[in-house]
Amino acid sequence: MRALYLATLAHLAENEMISIEIYKSNREYEQELRRRAHEKKELLTVFSNSLTIFEQVWYGMYQITRSEFDKFAAYQKRILAVAQK
Repeated sequence: MRALYLATLAHLAENEMISIEIYKSNREYEQELRRRAHEKKELLTVFSNSLTIFEQVWYGMYQITRSEFDKFAAYQKRILAVAQK
């Protein structure tokens, strides 16, 4: 899950929608994306939804199910597709 999330951040950085910095939090990336890609509403929604799932699992004691992981992976694919446009 973390690998998918980090790959998504890298893709967004390649498309100049965020800049990756070691000191930034996930929410700071979300805010930066809102500033730079405000016209891409779907991208913002999908990123926010995937970030919620990621943080639930990564920072919590939440065991993700296979269907939830598949949903998360689908969000990541959608982010990549929308960011390309």
